[in-house]
Amino acid sequence: MSLLDRLGKKTFDAIDRAARAAETLRNRVEPMLEGTALGERLRERDRLHDVSDVPTPPSNVSPFVPQPTGDATRPPLGKPELAAQLFGRGTDPWTARTRQLLRDRGIELEWNDLEAEGGVQLEAQVVTETKHPSGPWVYLRGEFVGGFNAVHELDRLGQLEVMTLPPEERRDGRGRTRIVVAKRGGDEQAEGERGNPDDRK
Repeated sequence: MSLLDRLGKKTFDAIDRAARAAETLRNRVEPMLEGTALGERLRERDRLHDVSDVPTPPSNVSPFVPQPTGDATRPPLGKPELAAQLFGRGTDPWTARTRQLLRDRGIELEWNDLEAEGGVQLEAQVVTETKHPSGPWVYLRGEFVGGFNAVHELDRLGQLEVMTLPPEERRDGRGRTRIVVAKRGGDEQAEGERGNPDDRK
C-alpha cells in the first residue's frame, strides 16, 4: 500500500471516529437540553438547515444547452407550395435587402416578421430547424437555402427563378438557361481570333 493510500485510509478512519463520537455526544446531551431555551434554539437551527423538504428538479440539465421549445411534433416551416418564404426582423437591414431582391425578381413571397406577436417562438423553431443562428432565413419551395448571401448568389448564377418554379415545371425544363454557341464553317475565323499556331507560314 502506498503512502498516499495509507494517509487516505487514516483520514477516513479519523472522520468516521469523529462522526461516531459526535453522535454519541448528541445522544447524551439532547435529553439534558430538553425543555431548555438552549435546546429550543438548537432545534430551531436544525429546522432551518433541514433540506429534506426542498424540491429537487426533475432532471439535472445544463443551463448552457438549448432546451427544445414548444411541441416537437410541429410541422416543418418550409412549404413546398410557396415559391419563397422569408423569416426575419422588420428592422434588420439584411432582411430588408432580401425582401427587396425577391420583389425585384417578381417572386411571390410569404413574409414572416419575427418582431410581431409570437415571433420569439417562431424564431426558436426556425433556428432549431435550420441550424442557422441568425436571420434572415429564406425557404425556396419549402427548402431552406440560407440568408441574403445565399439568395444573392443564386440570383447571380441565374438559378433563383429556377428554384422558385413548381416541381413539375422544373422537371419539364422550363426556366432553364440555355447557352447556344453558333457553329462556323471550317475556314471561318472571327475577327480578333487567333489561328492555330501550326497554320503559320
